[in-house]
Amino acid sequence: MSSKFLNSSKYPRVTYHTSQNTKEDEIRKYFTSPAATYAVVIENKWLEIVRTTSLYLYEFDTKEFKLQDSIAGYYVAKNNSEAYNNFQNRKFV
Repeated sequence: MSSKFLNSSKYPRVTYHTSQNTKEDEIRKYFTSPAATYAVVIENKWLEIVRTTSLYLYEFDTKEFKLQDSIAGYYVAKNNSEAYNNFQNRKFV
């Protein structure tokens, strides 16, 4: 089982995450909490739109997916896949 948030591609953003090579001073500099491991940074003018937009978490069977980019965490499938579960999230920010 695998899951990812599929955010709207309509707003510009930068995303990043920690890895085993991330230094403590980098975590303090780039994250608001030492417990955070992922960040999504958006322009201020998009904040209210993101706050009022529903985001969805889709879960797929991982058998058909292959890792395309380990740094970005992109998985792709050659065939169409149907989500077997999804959750709506209105409290993104």
